[in-house]
Amino acid sequence: VERMLPVTFQEQRPKKKKRTPIALFIVVDRSNSMGYNSKVRGLHDGQKMKYAQKAALELLGQLQDTDYAGAIAFDSEPYLLAPLGPLSANRAVLIDRITRLQYGGGTDFYSALETASDQLAQTRGAIRHVLLLTDGDSNRSPADHYPLVASIAQRQISLTTIRIGSDTVNLQLLSYMSEKTGGRFYHVEDVEMLPQLMIKDTKQVMREKDDDEDKPKEIIPRVGERGMILQGLNDFPSLDEYMLTKPKTGSNVQLYTDVQKEQDPLLATWQYGLGKVVTV
Repeated sequence: VERMLPVTFQEQRPKKKKRTPIALFIVVDRSNSMGYNSKVRGLHDGQKMKYAQKAALELLGQLQDTDYAGAIAFDSEPYLLAPLGPLSANRAVLIDRITRLQYGGGTDFYSALETASDQLAQTRGAIRHVLLLTDGDSNRSPADHYPLVASIAQRQISLTTIRIGSDTVNLQLLSYMSEKTGGRFYHVEDVEMLPQLMIKDTKQVMREKDDDEDKPKEIIPRVGERGMILQGLNDFPSLDEYMLTKPKTGSNVQLYTDVQKEQDPLLATWQYGLGKVVTV
């Protein structure tokens, strides 16, 4: 049958799925309050900081060398632990500096987020995400953060905020920041849940992005060599899928698409013997 057709069929193998790398910036609170007793299951002073460190380290352990990561700690000032870079190069530095974090000082995460956003904005071909972990009130008013949040969203960087502790300070601001940037907000009283939560959030970000990229592209028929069969027709419905073929010499490709290759035939005709053959 193929000998009569104006096209030849092409082998179609499913593409091997390759995960999009993530560019992750961990922004962690190291203020005085991170050393206070969490009042959860008898945890002692300093345990909030220890679990924040544990969560960050376990999260890094889940990422591949082809992913990117950076970290910044803050009290009333930001402290860059490691700039954003491939984990193949900076994994050891991140582990060392996160392990040696000490608590002390006030709370102001504005500049830390600004630094993370600036570095992530320079990254291409990766999912850009920030994890902000804090347990205290900011030294700034909520309105001071709105322009920065808008900038983060415009750069297509998602921001997940995690508020640890039983009080309700800053909940509205942190929730707003995540909502406007496409991230998630968590209020966590049990700090023992931090490692599992941060890993789950990062995996969800990667899964959602890859799902978006795997959505099939819209197949819109385009007119090639218009023949009698298309006379009076100008609008064509989009397609969900099509068979990949190659036009034979002497055929007329009247409708085509360029979703996979340039001018893949959708409707082709040619003369065969005393008759015409059409493939759709």
